[in-house]
Amino acid sequence: QFDSAGDGESFAISRNMSSSGLLMATSTRLEVGAGVKVSFQLTGTDRTRILQGQIVRVDTNRADPEGIWPHMAAIQFDTDASELEDVLAELEAGER
Repeated sequence: QFDSAGDGESFAISRNMSSSGLLMATSTRLEVGAGVKVSFQLTGTDRTRILQGQIVRVDTNRADPEGIWPHMAAIQFDTDASELEDVLAELEAGER
């Protein structure tokens, strides 16, 4: 779930995440430079995380250009979220 300045709350599907940012598929096209607040809960955890950032890249979602998630947006977080790296590594190790 994310909130873009002036556009209100919307939902997205994360595709790639690191401690510095997130790539997500969205139903709405966002503008480069727009501020966003992202809230999410990682699978296997019970804590909701809220991070703020900026849209740094937008593109067409080549996997779903005419579907419900036709846009891709890359977000750079305003602060380092290093704790996510550990949580993501634990989740990945549990999948093996």
